[in-house]
Amino acid sequence: MIPVYFPCKDFLVKKILTISLLSLIFTLNAHSESYRYGSLGLTKNIADNPHDLGGFTYGDADADDEGSVISYGFGTRSGNLALETEFSYYEEVTLKLERRISVDVTTFSIMENIMYTSEFGSNGYILAGLGLGLGHTNVDTSARFSTPFDKDNDNTDFAHQIILGYGMENYEIVFKQSEFGIVKGGSGTTSAGSRYNPELFDNRIKSISLRYKF
Repeated sequence: MIPVYFPCKDFLVKKILTISLLSLIFTLNAHSESYRYGSLGLTKNIADNPHDLGGFTYGDADADDEGSVISYGFGTRSGNLALETEFSYYEEVTLKLERRISVDVTTFSIMENIMYTSEFGSNGYILAGLGLGLGHTNVDTSARFSTPFDKDNDNTDFAHQIILGYGMENYEIVFKQSEFGIVKGGSGTTSAGSRYNPELFDNRIKSISLRYKF
């Protein structure tokens, strides 16, 4: 297979490096405010556009499930802008790609978020931001044909997310829509000796979390 070059990935790498550099500058700024946070939330995990490597599209897929996410992050704020480094673990969910094919999906991400917050007041504040980083996803395939097939595969790809929220004092309610690229399930040879084409799908997760800052 001829490798395909995606110039947009180089663009994302430069963006991640730029945000990391800005984060360092904020950290060294004596007038900035540092903070940490932990969060726990609920998720809606979606396997969008499921198909296999051979090009077959699953027409009757009902590929979504609900789960949970736990995150830890730290950041610096200067004025209305903040830069955060965030680690998130999305628990295993089962996504049914086709009547006889399901995948168990677990995702871990590292994100650099750039955030805007409105002025703090007695009525709270709003926040909005963008995040870029990396997502590591494990896809465990379970196919139940005449010859069952079970195998997993690890995927690491660029990730991005949109963040909206509302805060009051040390608490924030945060909505995120995160995308972790096209991930691939397990592949190989079945017990009958036939080749099994891996599944591919867009790993997308919507979440709503309660964050506590300290």
